[in-house]
Amino acid sequence: MHRIPVLVLLCHAGVAFAATTHVVSQKARTFSAAEIVVKAGEKVLFKNDDDVVHSLYTVIGTTNVNVVEPPGESGEIAFPTAGDYPIKWAIHPQMSLTVKVQ
Repeated sequence: MHRIPVLVLLCHAGVAFAATTHVVSQKARTFSAAEIVVKAGEKVLFKNDDDVVHSLYTVIGTTNVNVVEPPGESGEIAFPTAGDYPIKWAIHPQMSLTVKVQ
């Protein structure tokens, strides 16, 4: 009988620490959202739903982050700290998304 509560606590603890991944689609020179809100430590998966290569970028801290996605593929960015992160397309800089990290 003492093993069941321990097992439940271990399972619950594992779920509590699982990071969430948010999905944003890219198609027809636009992101599927203009802004998303995530928690520090979560990831955003950028899914290329077009038939051309997409390239996006942002700056996290002092690091330039570039993601290149062939057609039908995805790229992921982790956001470790709170702040607002503008995501831009390399060849369409007017197209943007803001990731707000809490």
